[in-house]
Amino acid sequence: MKPIFQWRLPVKKEDLFVANNKSRQVIHFGQDGSVLDKISYKQLGVVTVTAIAVDGSVFLVADSRFNKVVMSSFDGAEINVVAYGNENYGGNKLNNPSGIAADEGTYYIVDSGNKRVLVFEGASFRRTFGEENLLKPVSVCVNHDLDEVYVTDLVKGSILKFASGGQFEEEIKLDDQPTPSYIYRDTDGFYYIADFNKNSVAKYDQDLKLITMTAEDLQTPRGLALLGLGPDATMYVATKDKVTTLKGGWDNLYVPK
Repeated sequence: MKPIFQWRLPVKKEDLFVANNKSRQVIHFGQDGSVLDKISYKQLGVVTVTAIAVDGSVFLVADSRFNKVVMSSFDGAEINVVAYGNENYGGNKLNNPSGIAADEGTYYIVDSGNKRVLVFEGASFRRTFGEENLLKPVSVCVNHDLDEVYVTDLVKGSILKFASGGQFEEEIKLDDQPTPSYIYRDTDGFYYIADFNKNSVAKYDQDLKLITMTAEDLQTPRGLALLGLGPDATMYVATKDKVTTLKGGWDNLYVPK
């Protein structure tokens, strides 16, 4: 069966990591576009990747078929399983992991099939949250500075904000993006949200107030990453079968700190 989405994109400093479900590889690109590492899905012990995140010198991938999350060093020399598909976490087995956010050794895993988020510290399971609030969670983003976690929910058509401890804080509706599929936060605190029904990516301020529509002609955008800031930034958007590159000319409202 051909995966619906071919690519996943996280970013680490000025490097880009791409999980390609067609070639079945995680590819680590340098800032100049050179390939630094290639790790096969076979090495990782996965058959598809539905989410990827980078934390320090490791990256994590989620496999929705095996229902597992795996951690690897950049070169693939050290690989460990974080979450197993046949183990119970908070009373349920992991079912369709669709998103990962990494925060200095703490990992937030969207357990979409169970309508919740799992929290791990390294490979140690700690807790769950969101069961009473989420219907179809798909991606997650962490604001480390404010101890906040944002989760996109396709059924609710909104962004749900939680404290990092799991307490529900707020549900946010986006007038211009009713089916948010991915949320990303850059180092200056701006948020970028993809909507795969509206085929759009938009930029928001720290209160999730719309600043500008970045693109409105993408094919089912599901992931994105930003290299650089302001007018010099390059955005990479994972769509159905390719990575689309957007140059920083769209960011005319950028205000440096």
